[in-house]
Amino acid sequence: MYSISLFVLALCVVFVYRAQHPHVVIRRAGLNPENPEVWRQAVMRFAARVRLVAGLVIMLLVVVASYRLPVEIGQMLTASQDRQVELQAQRLANRFTAEKQHVEQMIGTLGSREGYLIYLTYRSERQFTQK
Repeated sequence: MYSISLFVLALCVVFVYRAQHPHVVIRRAGLNPENPEVWRQAVMRFAARVRLVAGLVIMLLVVVASYRLPVEIGQMLTASQDRQVELQAQRLANRFTAEKQHVEQMIGTLGSREGYLIYLTYRSERQFTQK
């Protein structure tokens, strides 16, 4: 899980190293590192500072994200599971309410509880014989 953040941290260490050791950048640019004018150029100093700041900012963000992201994902999963439990409880309550209303309507249609019980036994016998 931390492999991406470690890779980014290693990349940022390269940024910081190149900012602290500009001779690497100077040689790759094809300039002569023995020339003192190269070291005094404002562009080289600015580039070194930009690399240093970019590396430090990215390292800071990666460290913060690597500690905070798993917590956020865990909270998101927990909230999702809690919502699913609430929805399941609501569906169950709605089903029981609908079933109760259906029973009351059937009792009202058939006239009494005994009529409803007779209807249920007849229906279960009919289902049993049809199978």
